[in-house]
Order: sequence, then structure tokens, then C-alpha cells
Amino acid sequence: MNRGHPRRTSRRVAASVGCTAVLCISCAEATSPDDLGIVRRDSGIVNPLDVIGTGDTSVGGDTIGGDGTTPPVDAPTPGSVDASMYPAFLHDGRTYDQERDYIAWEGPVSNVTVAHRDGTTLPASEGGGSCASTCNESITRIDTGGRVRGRFTYVQTFSVQVAAGGEPGIGTAVIEACGMEIGRISLAGGSTLGFTNQPQPAFNVPTPGDCTWSIRAEGGWVPFRAVTVTYRGGAPPTVDVRVNGTNGPLVVDAPASYLVSWTSVSAASCVASGSWTGARDLMGSVNYTGVTAGAYTYTVTCTNGGGVASDSVSVTVNRPPG
Repeated sequence: MNRGHPRRTSRRVAASVGCTAVLCISCAEATSPDDLGIVRRDSGIVNPLDVIGTGDTSVGGDTIGGDGTTPPVDAPTPGSVDASMYPAFLHDGRTYDQERDYIAWEGPVSNVTVAHRDGTTLPASEGGGSCASTCNESITRIDTGGRVRGRFTYVQTFSVQVAAGGEPGIGTAVIEACGMEIGRISLAGGSTLGFTNQPQPAFNVPTPGDCTWSIRAEGGWVPFRAVTVTYRGGAPPTVDVRVNGTNGPLVVDAPASYLVSWTSVSAASCVASGSWTGARDLMGSVNYTGVTAGAYTYTVTCTNGGGVASDSVSVTVNRPPG
């Protein structure tokens, strides 16, 4: 939040990725968007998503905002998803479980530190070192009855990182995407904990539209570390950022009130920078009130498989006359 900006309301969340052992894929044929559990973008979603701290835990509900709102356990009806209840669309590439803008928790889910040895590397935020020997890393623990979930759009392939090994009480990871169960992975057995991408090969997403995904634990706990997606190719996106419905710049006296809004076309994910930060939905608005004197720049950068587009708007808030 900007210095001089009062609290603004909206929400956001994050994700992780998987491991080995027995993999059973059961994907029912889907012939329509409704069959795929697709979240349509024609639902009029305009709510931006706000930041959540990385130290949050959840027992029986999501840690997505201070108002106590809890998302539904089941995926939403296509066309009815509320951006305030679901995290931001996954960005291209790997999203780690600590990136809580993109992954929501339900039920008994928490952060734990584990030692693992595998072909992964630590995220840049934890040093980026190789785990070929051993890494001690903070990951997400999904206990029986718990679930992590999110959504994506314009994606070609999808996989998660979960870990198998001899840790006590490890169970089965059930992975779902686009309304289908795409992997049921028994993680028990072996000795050293190790993460792998699952399913193998990665799930080929059957639609360029919006889908929800989730990982839940059965019969024990599941170590979850990251989600990986690849975007589809095509034309780059476009994005338009406005203040009070204009391209700006806006010059006003303090205390100032104004509305910053943005829209995008063919984007897969968007992120804010400048005088605001964090993941944003594909369209939305934020209303500012009581803004103190200063210079503010609001930038939104949107990405898809074809490229990147950015747009900005500036606001100058002058000291009140006299």
C-alpha cells in the first residue's frame, strides 16, 4: 500500500508443485466449456486482488483478507466466479507455494520446513541453490481434508510439484484441473523426501479459456512446493489503465479522491507496479480516498504466450491551497 493511501479493499493468494510414486490419470472426455469446469471471463469481474502475508495459516478456511470471507469448497459455477474469492491467474512458468497472490488455502494447510534431495533448485527468494545434495526449504503441508487451489487462463500445459518419501504420515495427492481429476499420486514409501513434477507428462489443457485447479490430500499429508504452467502462443495482449475514466495525467489537491481502473484483452495474467504492487485480475478498479500530496504512477503489465504489454497513468496531488 502506498504511503499516504488509506486501506483499500480487495484480495489475493499463492501456489506450489509435486512428487512421484504411483500415478493414475482419470480424465473424463469433455465436450463443452461447462464440462471442463471453465470459469468464463464474461462474468463481469472487476475486483482487483490484494496482498496476503506469507506467514498465514488456515484451519477450516482461507486466509484471504481481513474480513473473514471464506471461498466455497467446491469450484464455482462457470460464469459466476467472484475475483474477490479466487486468487490471481497463474503467471507463465513456475509459481512457488510462497507466492500467495496466486494460491488459496482451504482446511488444514500450513507452512513447514522440510529437508529434500532431488533435481530441483531453491527459489531465488531462498538463494536459488541446487537441491541435488540436500535442501532445507519452507514448503506447504496439506493435511487430510485440506486443499490448495487457484485458477489459470490461456494455458497450454499444467503440472505441480509434490514430494514422495519416507516421512511419517504421508498420503495421496489428488490433482484436479478444468473439472477433471488429472492425477492421483501415492507419495508414501522410499527414504529421502524428493519433489517431482506431476502428472508426467504435464497435463495438456483442453481449452484456452479460464480453468480452476486444486490439490487435496487423502489418507495423510501432502508436501506441495510449486505449480508450473506454459502459456499458449499467439498475439500479445493489450492493456489500458485510466484514472477517473481518462488517460491522465490527473492533477488534484489533497486530500484527493480518484478511481484507477484497467482493462486488458487476450491477457493471461497481469501485475501492478509503481505506486501500487502485486498481482491484478485481468480487469478491475481501485478507489482511492484521502490521498496526501505527492506524485503517483499506476502501471499494469499483462502477459500471455505471445508477449507483454504495459500501460500507466500518473496522478499529481498538490498540497491544499493556503
